[in-house]
Amino acid sequence: MNNIESGFASGLLAGSLGDDVETESKTIFLVSPALLHICERSITIYGDTEERPDLEASIKKNGITTPLIVSKRTGHYEVVSGKCRLRIALKLGFDRVPIEIRDFATLLAELECLLVENLEREIKTNLQKIGEAEAWEEVESAHARERQRLGAYLTHQKLKRASPDGEKMLPENSPEACSGDTRDIVSARVGISSFTYRNGTKVKSYITQLRSTGCAKQADVLVGVLNKSVDAAYKLLKHDRRDDILRKIAADEAKDVKSAIALLASGRATSTPMLLREGIIVKPPPRHKDLAQSGGRIVKVKDATVNVAFRNMKTMRMEVYTYKHSEIPLLPEEEPSADVLARIDLLYAKPDLHPTHAQMLDILKQPVYLNPEELAVLEFFEQYYAARNALNTRDLLLLESHEKAELHAA
Repeated sequence: MNNIESGFASGLLAGSLGDDVETESKTIFLVSPALLHICERSITIYGDTEERPDLEASIKKNGITTPLIVSKRTGHYEVVSGKCRLRIALKLGFDRVPIEIRDFATLLAELECLLVENLEREIKTNLQKIGEAEAWEEVESAHARERQRLGAYLTHQKLKRASPDGEKMLPENSPEACSGDTRDIVSARVGISSFTYRNGTKVKSYITQLRSTGCAKQADVLVGVLNKSVDAAYKLLKHDRRDDILRKIAADEAKDVKSAIALLASGRATSTPMLLREGIIVKPPPRHKDLAQSGGRIVKVKDATVNVAFRNMKTMRMEVYTYKHSEIPLLPEEEPSADVLARIDLLYAKPDLHPTHAQMLDILKQPVYLNPEELAVLEFFEQYYAARNALNTRDLLLLESHEKAELHAA
């Protein structure tokens, strides 16, 4: 591995797709990160917006020294272990990343590998620990059922009692098929008590419910409470005005649970107009009418004020101004073109989107309307990534050809 690691230090992995290095027990491929997809369970357990500054600093200095574990069970190259490493590599502009392709027979085998590979992770949030414990319970319950079926089969063999073909020795949901100690085992494995795990799963379930009903901000508030204290989050969950409390905090009308409860107890109504909400476009007030002819976007609504972002046409930078509610026109401007926003969102979804390009897309998405020069920039990005995608498709075919040749040689 030394010859690989020395090549990683520059941050740009050299070699054409299909280059590989033989180790004592496995082959490490160097592939374009754009070919890889992150497995869904990794995102479900560890989240989609993790910040790992220490890992990023290490990769920037030393490169990726531990290969990503990849599965082809679904026909795609899915990263089972290495989500953060992959995203950091894309952010830093790496051309190649090291991968180890493993043959997983089932989704459960992939899940167990994901959990084992993350056992030594030093920093985990409470939400991640609860997600891990739920996944471990799924794995351990499946293993317990297999052990019970095997034991029943051996007993039948000893007693010379054959069961009909296709009949299971124990039904999937029988009490004997899963040990009563499973929750104690999995909670201890992730470093929490079984009591904390039980309460945490209820909070996590409600977070999922909030997101599914369009209450993402309230869900984020509850996640923040949960990651500070599972007990505090569970108490909030059981509060008879939990939804009102979450809404107050999400709207910046209260800074925490305690102040939200006090605000509700006082009976003081907030003065936030229903028309003023984050994301809508409004005209600048008369005192700033020269800011932008196309208007600005509300980025924050508070109890008595609202923050509006306008673009400085000279510097192309976004500038945020604070106004009283009464200063903002009651009727918002029309929303920007849905077609333009959809085109920008498609570029955001590119796995190999360069960080600098992402920043420029942020600028393009903020204004209400795009001028001809800005539309030209958007069109350039679309053509650029379409060309990159064509190259990545060719690389994918080369990798598959290499693997077939290797299997034939074996």
